[in-house]
Amino acid sequence: SFLEFNYMIMQSYDFYVLHQKYGCNMQLGGDDQWSNMLGGTELIRRKDGADAYAMTINLLLNSEGKKMGKTQSGAVWLDPEKTSPFDFYQYWRNVGDADVLKCLRMLTFLPLEEINAMESWEGSELNKAKEILAYTKFLIRLRKSNGILHMKEELLVMDSIGCGYPDISYHGIEAWRPDLSYLSRIVGVLLCGKYSPEKGESFYIACNMHWESHELALPKLSKSKKWTKIADTFQPVGDFAEGPKESGAESGSGEERGFSINSRSIAIFRTVNVKGKPRTFSRSKRPSRN
Repeated sequence: SFLEFNYMIMQSYDFYVLHQKYGCNMQLGGDDQWSNMLGGTELIRRKDGADAYAMTINLLLNSEGKKMGKTQSGAVWLDPEKTSPFDFYQYWRNVGDADVLKCLRMLTFLPLEEINAMESWEGSELNKAKEILAYTKFLIRLRKSNGILHMKEELLVMDSIGCGYPDISYHGIEAWRPDLSYLSRIVGVLLCGKYSPEKGESFYIACNMHWESHELALPKLSKSKKWTKIADTFQPVGDFAEGPKESGAESGSGEERGFSINSRSIAIFRTVNVKGKPRTFSRSKRPSRN
């Protein structure tokens, strides 16, 4: 098309306009944009006599040289409204065998020694590596899509907005009473979502670094909210691919409840709205119109 043949001119002019209006003097892009970006730096130099810069980043390609992150239905998004948690998990779970270790190196914070040790993995062992990749990406997206998990300001451990909960609080076998002694290996951390920019849901992160299972308290919520587990490092990593799992004994609303956390594991809970029960009326007793 005409646009495709003139893409370098269009992108160069776009960089020039951004430089004029907003003082933008650096453009970042993938390796395949290098010549287009250089066209922009040259246009700015000739038109304004100013210096401008371009920086490219390696594209994430599969073993066939094609861009990763593309599917038949479109691009893979971090936004759960555009790519469902299930589809997001399945994309990374189904990455080609030849691309698994490269993705682990580029997209996770796993130690390189651990990833290098996977070089000899085959069959079911390689499937485990794919699950680790998918689970890691799930956690990264969880953090990015919930402001309370990446606050810019320091949390103050106090109720500074008068909502009934501090921004961050610590819990133990009893809510609000953590064991902070050096011998303790368990703690629950509550991050109140009302302090996030989007006033989103709250999270409770339970950590047990002991070699035995322990009981931890889930702090009391309002009657309109309940806790539901969304991740657990003790369980198979694919268990939470389709979203939160309702768990009666661990969900409780309006009252404090406890739950058992397995040894050497971390569990993450999130608040959800309690679905109201539909009102029913008998034939003999109808509601008044008033």
